[in-house]
Amino acid sequence: MGGSINPQTDDPEFVLTPKREFNFWMDPEASRAVLHAHWPRFVLTTVDISVKTRMEKSLIEQVRRSPTPAAQYVAKYAEANYLWDELAAVAWLDPSIITRSQKLYLDVNTITAPGRRHPRVGPRSATRHGRTTRRSATRPRQRKILQGVRRTAYPPHSPRAL
Repeated sequence: MGGSINPQTDDPEFVLTPKREFNFWMDPEASRAVLHAHWPRFVLTTVDISVKTRMEKSLIEQVRRSPTPAAQYVAKYAEANYLWDELAAVAWLDPSIITRSQKLYLDVNTITAPGRRHPRVGPRSATRHGRTTRRSATRPRQRKILQGVRRTAYPPHSPRAL
């Protein structure tokens, strides 16, 4: 989870500065190093897809009805908000929830001037640093996986559950 390309939202946090994202902004040098490393496969969940998903109060209440330790933990600490890191984790456990992805060139500008700590993005599809970014997910699948916390202590596709 990191980076912001062009989130489509009316959230004031992203209206004036749509490319600002906490993880890249807090440590742009580390973010740049990760993006330039030679990973065999690299998939990034950006703010763009995260702002399309929310943990709603009704879902928290459904999870609260389960007696499992994982469900009780989620019910106790979850807040109605975007599913930033949770979406990245769920997509790792079950990649089929992602309905659209795109290969982009991603880099982080590390010049320390106002407004300069944001990713540079280009639509190059076959570059040395091409990274797959998640762009859209299916909401019914997200809800189903999150509700699965009610039934089991571990999601069905997690390494610990296997």
